[in-house]
Amino acid sequence: MWYISEIEAKTGIPENTLRRYARLFADYIESRTINRRTKYSNEAIDVFNRIADLYNQGYSTPEIKDLLDQEVPKEITVKQEKTPATERLTKALETLADQKERIERIEEREQELTRESQELHQEMDKLNKRLDNIETRKRRPWWKIF
Repeated sequence: MWYISEIEAKTGIPENTLRRYARLFADYIESRTINRRTKYSNEAIDVFNRIADLYNQGYSTPEIKDLLDQEVPKEITVKQEKTPATERLTKALETLADQKERIERIEEREQELTRESQELHQEMDKLNKRLDNIETRKRRPWWKIF
């Protein structure tokens, strides 16, 4: 990525002309603005050179735009602004995601406990049957036990 002054040194196109090109043909020039300073990609340098060549050949601005439409993909910039509403929404979504995760963990634990409970009930049923057998034996006279 290059600053406009670096592009001027590299291409020989005056800085004010580059800024005018960047303003007029922003859809075709890839750039990133950080801390109010704009940097341009290597591809943008090629577009700046192409625009300068077309002006030197006598093309008008609308004609250059038409040619660039055919030659260069348009750059679409989407600005993501943080407003109090979007910040609240982001926090709410994060909270919901955390709560969903907690609910999923609770549901998993509930399933584990249900399985354990079923196993314990089965074990209790077995023990109750054994106890019933023992109780039945106790009621029989001792001579019928053998």
